[in-house]
Amino acid sequence: MTELPFRRARAPEAKGQRRAQLLAAASDCLAEAPYAQVTMAAIARRAGVAKGATYRYFPSKEALFLELLLERLADWLAGLTPALAEAPGAGGDPGALAAAIASTLVSKPELIRLLSLLEPSLETSTDPEQIAHFKRRLLSALAPTAAWLEARVPALSAGDGLRFLRRAYALILGLSQLAAPPPAKRQALASDPALAAFELDFQSELQGALAAWLRGWLPGGR
Repeated sequence: MTELPFRRARAPEAKGQRRAQLLAAASDCLAEAPYAQVTMAAIARRAGVAKGATYRYFPSKEALFLELLLERLADWLAGLTPALAEAPGAGGDPGALAAAIASTLVSKPELIRLLSLLEPSLETSTDPEQIAHFKRRLLSALAPTAAWLEARVPALSAGDGLRFLRRAYALILGLSQLAAPPPAKRQALASDPALAAFELDFQSELQGALAAWLRGWLPGGR
């Protein structure tokens, strides 16, 4: 396929629009195919730019999807803090806080998918400098929510907010994979009612586990 003519974006606003185009195109491509099958050429075609344009903004596919992950994470966190503040007995009710986290996250399936790609794909194929840059930005994104938790949940000490969010990530990673098995496994589980014990609901399992962890920080484990 002949590449489209490329007109370099020079103004900051134009550059921002071009980055947004590429991120939106990457999101569309990921919705239609497994990550391993998404290429920079496909993203460029979807964005309507020359393939070389993608590398002017993102040095690799991994860098592009790390940026997309940070955008989706920021979007979730922006809505999470108000949801936590509005939870019944906010700060003192682990079940209510866990329910707010789980319910807001389940409405962000793309974020869950991107988080599941972080360890096995996005960071594995990225150089150390890019990983360190990403991790610093990730810390900055998580810091306000971690601080909110520490200020509102009396049992959480300094550093516990971030520790809780790291544990939540581990749960999200594991439970999301168990809740969405590959077709062959789904068929096997559906073939025998006794195997229903291996099926799980992502939202309810995540909520229960997060609530248990928060209760573990409370005096007496209440």
